[in-house]
Amino acid sequence: PSIPVVLNLNGEDLVNAMKNLFDDVTTITSFSTTNNIPENAIGVDLSEDKNKSIFLYKENSDMKLYFVGDTLKISGSLSNMFFGYTGLTSIDLSRIDTSEVIDMCSMFERCSNLLELDLSELDTQKVENMYGMFAGCLKMSTLNISKFNTSNVTNMGYMFDSCHSLITLNLTSFNTLSVTNMKYMFRECKKLQSLDLRSFNTSNVESMILMFGNCTNLKSIYVSSDWKIAVQ
Repeated sequence: PSIPVVLNLNGEDLVNAMKNLFDDVTTITSFSTTNNIPENAIGVDLSEDKNKSIFLYKENSDMKLYFVGDTLKISGSLSNMFFGYTGLTSIDLSRIDTSEVIDMCSMFERCSNLLELDLSELDTQKVENMYGMFAGCLKMSTLNISKFNTSNVTNMGYMFDSCHSLITLNLTSFNTLSVTNMKYMFRECKKLQSLDLRSFNTSNVESMILMFGNCTNLKSIYVSSDWKIAVQ
């Protein structure tokens, strides 16, 4: 069998290139990976050898990330990757390996027109910071993070703040033993009616300020004996 081809990229280089490629990120409607590149594509060469083996380009209002091989392994930080991309309606991160990413702070914050997001294959095993990760995703009704590994996460403050349209949220995979900050975590999740937080261990949480603030339809919260109330 053939050996999979894996390319490497620093997360900050990708995020900066995304911001620099468009004068106005609010005009972008989709982000996807691709194994095709048009001849006259306008974009940024992110490959170490400058041979366009990793190339970020725009096609009308779409942003596309081309790379050769099977997988693109990203390391470091993806903080603010899609921050303020208010026109985004579609995100496809297939073939991207995030197992070396440590920071996803505000990664999807203010993607206010995104209706759904499937991150079931996103590798979060080394992530330490998820602060504001989905904050301000006002219209998102479906979010699949059912396989998230959060064993190294210390900051979940504002993580789902102002996710006004979320109907359900499966957090059963969450390990929160390392988390110290949960303030405003679910604030203004106005359509959530119940939350199963029985996987949560909050022994080390220092702040829960307004964790469920203005969750006007939340009727049931299920917790285990590992749930401790942080003294503010």
